[in-house]
Amino acid sequence: MFRTMDKKWQERWEKARIFESDPDNREKFFVNLPYPYMNGYLHLGRAFTFLRGDIISRYKRMKGFNALYPFAFHCTGTPIVAAAERISEGEETQINNLKKMGIPDGEIENFKDPVYWTKHFSEEMTEHLKATGFGIDWRRSFITTSLNPYYNKFIEWQFRKLKEKGLIAIGKHPVIWCPKCKNPVGDHARLEGEGETPQEFTLLKFEFGDSYIIAATLRPETVFGQTNLWVDPEIEYVKTKVDNEIWIMSKECS
Repeated sequence: MFRTMDKKWQERWEKARIFESDPDNREKFFVNLPYPYMNGYLHLGRAFTFLRGDIISRYKRMKGFNALYPFAFHCTGTPIVAAAERISEGEETQINNLKKMGIPDGEIENFKDPVYWTKHFSEEMTEHLKATGFGIDWRRSFITTSLNPYYNKFIEWQFRKLKEKGLIAIGKHPVIWCPKCKNPVGDHARLEGEGETPQEFTLLKFEFGDSYIIAATLRPETVFGQTNLWVDPEIEYVKTKVDNEIWIMSKECS
């Protein structure tokens, strides 16, 4: 009964186009939320986030505002590409993940193509959000990636403006590195190791002739009580020039 009632009013809303926002003389109100990543279906956590935007946009609309609630699908980055590659390689874990989502065996072959991921999950999520009754202006939905050159140019424009204002700079910081992909990767692009972050050590320099032996510790406050410096005979050590100094350290750390 409730689903029938839902459908009745959703059809009325769609026919009346009450969620479509066009420029007029009313005060504007714009709702925007983080785009969901398109490597899976809608889940309750996402729905809870989107519901907040839906509630406030409906409230503002009832208060006489010209409320706009658009929607977008995040498809850029390595996770989708990495998942598609794992399907191409026949990796059981990734294949089973799709099966657990309810993807039929005959359709899994399609997921070798990263573009198919973006198309399939964005279309499915659109239908699920509509069925849930979200008040979104679907004329203003889009995906990210190079498949959408307009959005790509918008992001490029943003970065140029931020650089002009001196708000961004090129620098260095620790990252999780994938030796296979040859680039930094986040949690979504890794099969295991979720939540891992770069570990920060404090380096200690001990004079050794014209060089320094470099030791690393996670507890620099305990240095005052230490009496020994241990060297692992099974590790290869090298001399590395750092600025104007010569450091002796393991080859792995150099």
